[in-house]
This record gives sequence, C-alpha cells and structure tokens, in this order.
Amino acid sequence: MKGIEEALGLIAIAIGLSFILLYTLSVGEARQEQEIAQLQGEHPSWSRALCHEVATGRFSEERVQKHPAWPWALIVQRKIELGMTTEMVRESWGPPTEHEKSVYSWGTEEEWIYRSIADSEVIGRLIVVQEKAVFLYFKDGILTNWSSKTFPKQYL
Repeated sequence: MKGIEEALGLIAIAIGLSFILLYTLSVGEARQEQEIAQLQGEHPSWSRALCHEVATGRFSEERVQKHPAWPWALIVQRKIELGMTTEMVRESWGPPTEHEKSVYSWGTEEEWIYRSIADSEVIGRLIVVQEKAVFLYFKDGILTNWSSKTFPKQYL
C-alpha cells in the first residue's frame, strides 16, 4: 500500500510540474508576441519574420538598424544570393566549415566551404556516411558563384 501511495505522490508531483512548465511556456510565448508587436510598431518596414528573429535573439536590433539595405527577407530564411557580401552570408548561414583567402594585386578571392552529412546508415559495426559540401566563391568580399558536391560514401 505504501508503494502505491508513493507512486501516486510522484504522479501528482509530475502533473504539477507539467502544469508549471506549460504555464511558463505560455507566459514566455505571450511575452515574445508582445515584443514582436512592439518591434513591428517601432519598425513598420520590418517583416514579422524579422521581428521574430530579433525577439528570439538571432539578430540584434542594433545590427538590423545598422544595415537597413541588407536583404533581411533572405537572411531570415537562411538563403543567399549572388551579390551578397561576406557579412551578409555569414549572417544568413553562419561561419563556414572551412575558409581560404588569397590576396592578389588586383583584389582578393575567397572560398568558403560548408560541409554537412547528406546521409548516414549503420551497417553492423560500421557507420556509412555521405557528405555534402557547398562551395561559395567571393571576389573582393562579394559572392560571385557557388557550387555543391556530394562525396562518395565513407566507412567509419
């Protein structure tokens, strides 16, 4: 009987904690919605998606205000386009996995590489992975081209 009472007590505690967690999440969501509405009121040219990213801390309000001409609609969606600067691409995709920079008398060229696992599977004690890489090419800090490649499967 004592075991049942202890189990019921633990269940009651778990239910109570669940309600507290749900309440905390809903209060947090309400505060976030208020902040988004406030940002939209202060910056009518900003999209709701951009206001959401500022409210959640992905971008700082100061950074967005400092660069009003940036293609924020693309950056919010984590997309890139030719003509973006290295700063814009870094804001959209984050830092590259690998980076090479060459300086010449006529300017600079950079190659950024973003690597990811395209597919993986476990075969016995082996892990088989297929890697994908996207290569971005910059000339004097401007995105001029990109390409992607999927590498053959590797066994780890």
